[in-house]
Amino acid sequence: MPFIVSYNLPPRRRLEFIEENSTLFVYQVSGSGTGDSKCRVDLFAPPCALSEAGLDRVIHVAKSNFQTDIRILWADEHDLRRLELLYGSEMESTLRDEEYIYSPHLVFELKGSTFKDLRKKINRLERLNPVFREFETDDIPAALRLLKDWRRKQGRKRDFLLDWGYTRSALDKQFYMKKSDIRSWCVEIEGKLEGFAMAGPIAEDVACFFILKTNVDIDGLSEYLRWKVCGEFREFKYLNDAGDLNLPGLRQHKMKMRPVGFNKVSSVKLFL
Repeated sequence: MPFIVSYNLPPRRRLEFIEENSTLFVYQVSGSGTGDSKCRVDLFAPPCALSEAGLDRVIHVAKSNFQTDIRILWADEHDLRRLELLYGSEMESTLRDEEYIYSPHLVFELKGSTFKDLRKKINRLERLNPVFREFETDDIPAALRLLKDWRRKQGRKRDFLLDWGYTRSALDKQFYMKKSDIRSWCVEIEGKLEGFAMAGPIAEDVACFFILKTNVDIDGLSEYLRWKVCGEFREFKYLNDAGDLNLPGLRQHKMKMRPVGFNKVSSVKLFL
């Protein structure tokens, strides 16, 4: 739910929730529909529960909006197989990312030779005497300054990093959500906020990183913050840390956490 709340960015991108016949549809509506801006309707995720009748309803909505196709933005492997059975050759799928799955307990313990590189990074960072603590409302201005600097530095190299608006939204909305859904932390070095993270449970034994941003000039800070958040969720069996956007540096960074698995996520286009 925190991801959905923060992803909703009207008027450019808004989510609409509709329940019909015990099926939940989460539509993404893009564009204002006024002037030269056409309104487009897609699905944020497959209908829940996924069925042929649910897909027929989705297709009807798209046709009513004079579209020739409708996209499903996020579909995991299980849903993708079900969609292929229901829709066959009248669809195409594109692998969007492979989400990293950690054992937070194993990561936080840092035992054995497999975590040698991660231990070195963390030990080196701890020489800076970092302060890891819960994020507070007074930290928002400093976090926004950090985010602006992060975007300036990363955007020069990665013009497709698209979570700027999502992260700003999460910073603004986090304190309106329950702590049982989302928790936030930050890291201070010499009294200055240099990183922040948000995470929360998404299932009984699975938690998820929603946000993690750090000063990219401080080597090892991102690893340190991920390690500390793993410690906060070590009673969970798994921790989802999204994908690596096919960036070799980010892939190398996340592999240091020794993932125990991956979750493939695809986007799907249904042709009408």
